[in-house]
Amino acid sequence: MNLVIDTSILISAIGWKEGKPRRILNSCLNNNFTLLISRETMKELRGVLSRNKFYFIEK
Repeated sequence: MNLVIDTSILISAIGWKEGKPRRILNSCLNNNFTLLISRETMKELRGVLSRNKFYFIEK
C-alpha cells in the first residue's frame, strides 16, 4: 500500500518518539507501507527543520 504524508506529519514523526505520526513512519521504515514523498515536500521539510524552533531535531 502506498502512503502519502504531509510535512507536519513528518515533523511530528521525526521530533517525537510517541504518537501516531511516529508509528506511521516506523511502519513505512518496516516496509509495511511505501512512503511517497514529492520533491516539493522534501524541500519544505528541509526548510521547516532549519527553523530555530526545531533545534531539538538532529539535522
